[in-house]
Amino acid sequence: MIGTALDAIGREESRIDIDIDACGVARAQPQAGAMGDIAIDAVTIGAFFKSGCDGKLFETDRPGFLLKETEPYGSMSPEDERGGEVECFQAMYGEDAARRVGKDRFLLRKFPGVDIGDVYGELDIDDARNLLRKVAEMHAKGIAHRDITMTFGCLVKNVLFDRATREFYIIDFGASTFYTEEAMKRPPAIAQFTHEYAKVRESILEEIGLSGSAEADSV
Repeated sequence: MIGTALDAIGREESRIDIDIDACGVARAQPQAGAMGDIAIDAVTIGAFFKSGCDGKLFETDRPGFLLKETEPYGSMSPEDERGGEVECFQAMYGEDAARRVGKDRFLLRKFPGVDIGDVYGELDIDDARNLLRKVAEMHAKGIAHRDITMTFGCLVKNVLFDRATREFYIIDFGASTFYTEEAMKRPPAIAQFTHEYAKVRESILEEIGLSGSAEADSV
């Protein structure tokens, strides 16, 4: 069967073959020479030090799901980046939202929306509050994302925004850590959650032009 590769930077769409195995799991096989790399993510600090994990997303014939393929580069091992991909995605969105279908392949629920970086000019203070509620919800489920803001500068990433519902969806848990209910009460987890929440708050307020304002105190 045929699927269409997602092209994050607007190049002409490439084609990929989608084979369905005995369990009905989609497996993407890029055609030789036809597939451009899709920069889904590489943890910023990892990319800076020439170590990280490249990701590619593929449409599948399974409605509502994407196939993600990852490949570590530099000194990063598969376990470094991929350990939390399924566990954290399931913790956030339910057990049926993600599963591993190979050593470096994951079937993930597809969410509506566009990259948050494309809509900063459309967001207001209520949207900022909604985003922070979503981050707090993630932390309450024991997930430290660890790649939701840029390492350098103020910019939220790995978040989709649905214009129709004004709902945010946090995605890409490849660099994330999942804490058990007991572990999330301990200082290391609390410190991670606190820092991450503060960085997202600082970043979103900066991007919508409210950083340092009196209005920002209500967020």
